[in-house]
Amino acid sequence: LYMLSGLLMTIADTAQAQENILDSLILRLRENLDPDRSAEVFSALEAARQAFSEAYSATLSASKLLRNSPSGRSRQP
Repeated sequence: LYMLSGLLMTIADTAQAQENILDSLILRLRENLDPDRSAEVFSALEAARQAFSEAYSATLSASKLLRNSPSGRSRQP
């Protein structure tokens, strides 16, 4: 369980990195695209950013639960 918790932390870190990349992309697109014509693009990107944010929170929570479970604590290195 401890190893699985570590894997979940890696997944959480990846989701957070993807969210950060999307944030940067959204900022750059806002500077270069006509807001009236790109509202759909921004909406889709924001939905994706939110999904990565939720994935980060969920996997981080799952990792903490595994690390704090009785069987997870007994097998820590």
